[in-house]
Amino acid sequence: MTERTLFVGSNHQTLEQEAFAWANGRTGDDIGRVLYISDSNNRHDRIKERWRQSYEQLTLRTETLTSFVFSCYETLEGPSARLSGEIDQRALEYSLDTIITDRPWLSTQSYASANLVDAFGRRFDRFENLGLNTPRKVQDEFTESSLPPRISETTIEAYKTYYNNREKISEPWHVDYSKAFEQVAESDIAELEPHVDAVILSGFTDPGTVEQAVLQSLIETFPTAAIIPSFSESGSDGVDIATETVRNLYEDLDFETQLIEPERVIETIS
Repeated sequence: MTERTLFVGSNHQTLEQEAFAWANGRTGDDIGRVLYISDSNNRHDRIKERWRQSYEQLTLRTETLTSFVFSCYETLEGPSARLSGEIDQRALEYSLDTIITDRPWLSTQSYASANLVDAFGRRFDRFENLGLNTPRKVQDEFTESSLPPRISETTIEAYKTYYNNREKISEPWHVDYSKAFEQVAESDIAELEPHVDAVILSGFTDPGTVEQAVLQSLIETFPTAAIIPSFSESGSDGVDIATETVRNLYEDLDFETQLIEPERVIETIS
């Protein structure tokens, strides 16, 4: 099993320093040996600056989980691009305009309202995060649903129509978020990223099913340090509730947890 350490504490900068030292002790000095993956790229310039204050500048590579996945996907499948929001929106609007013809209870107008499009858009985004990314998967999920038949049948039909419209107006090199994540999670990441020696994970709170699958694949492939700021003794009160999903993931994957205070380690929890 790969080495896995979770750094928990109230000061993010201190946690990051610990993770930097941990990762640096498990890597060489070549370019991109430490892979820092976060939920967004808002702090990447600052992260690189803080890293080069103590370590070889080019050793660290920063990515968001999404940029990492689509980079790996291109290695697997060749040139590709994430399906644009504009194409997705058009396909969704066309599909809802179609299904309301037989379902007047959905809209008082002859076309889908902005509120209806928004509601279904948020629902289908959630489907993607759960890996429900084909009409068959959605049908299997909702056929035995406890929802009223009118709702489940409409959901199935709306997704099928949306999916087919999206396929018609997209290009062969377009790939949707969910399918890219699934394919990368099932691939040999060590082969795709042969120069990586260690990974740092930071900024994740509530990753979806397909995102968790990629995180798990990374953790099972490379020594991994994870960072979770915590502001309660139990780790499950107040704002800490927001990180419950990712905490459970790390716990299930047998991370050793270290509780960190500024400038010093207090104790090893597990």
